Amino acid sequence: MVECPQLAVFETKKGGKKKAAGHLKVIQANVFKQHTFLDYIRGGAANNAWELNMVVGIDFTGSNGNPAQPGTLHYCNLQGGGGAPPNPYEQTIMGLASVLEQYDSDQQLPCYGFGARGPDRKVSHCFPLNGNPQNPYVNGVQGVMDAYHTALTQWGLSGPTNFAQIIGAAASMSTRHVQQGKKVYTILLIITDGAITDMQATKNAIVAAANLPLSLLIVGVGNEQFEAMTELDGDDGQGLHNSQGVKTPRDIVQFVRFNDFATAAPGRLAKEALHELPGQMLKYFKDHQINPPPVQAYTAPADGGGGGAAAQVIEVSAEEAAMGALGAQVLQAHIA
Repeated sequence: MVECPQLAVFETKKGGKKKAAGHLKVIQANVFKQHTFLDYIRGGAANNAWELNMVVGIDFTGSNGNPAQPGTLHYCNLQGGGGAPPNPYEQTIMGLASVLEQYDSDQQLPCYGFGARGPDRKVSHCFPLNGNPQNPYVNGVQGVMDAYHTALTQWGLSGPTNFAQIIGAAASMSTRHVQQGKKVYTILLIITDGAITDMQATKNAIVAAANLPLSLLIVGVGNEQFEAMTELDGDDGQGLHNSQGVKTPRDIVQFVRFNDFATAAPGRLAKEALHELPGQMLKYFKDHQINPPPVQAYTAPADGGGGGAAAQVIEVSAEEAAMGALGAQVLQAHIA
């Protein structure tokens, strides 16, 4: 609490003359530090900072088209030599995962698919791309790409397009992180081509997940209108409500259309998709009264340390400390 003196108040008359109009007395004032996104992630795990853990969810529904047919959304030249460009799923994975993996010290990314029919002919709405339910993690961007390509050869495209189960899987991971005291913010990336078919169940899952350190990025590929995705985004100010009428405590969803950025400069898709992430994270930290780690500092000898020179203490700024060696390649700069 800060005590403030009385402040004189003046009224400006015509001609610019001022007339005393009384005094303003501040009874009480509180000063709060406004933390930034960088305050929480600077320095990485070595500085006890928060890390970002990306979970990937890929749409394997039949509306994507035959993966073996050139021009379809899942078509990729697995045999090599054909010169086929990356498909929209591959471009989205590379564009977003390459940014977010830099904020994850072990770069182990859990990857799932949904809407596919497995070898047992049953449709799954949340299956690990690497085939290992006990350990769905892969190593880095290339691990995601390899698991995706392998899954295309083992799972048949089916449907419908359901999100609730895969959101629940990401929420379960985030819950375990909280219970274990880990500073991990989970980002679920869902890449999809179709209209969602379990809308209310998805809303229920999102409202429940909003109390966790978790955000949901949805990238729509193909030519659908994606009206339901726009509703989930919640930018209309109304907010999402679950089936009991409970409103989500914060916005955790960002939706973008891949086609809007298909011909844009590299990084524009990632910039738009990640635009709301810092604010979503800060809202979670504020709601849960979580402070960032202390500012990293180090002691260096002045003038090279020779001859008993006095030590110099240098405070590392947020921009300099963010992710250590990445330096200027913090989230905002990396995708500018």
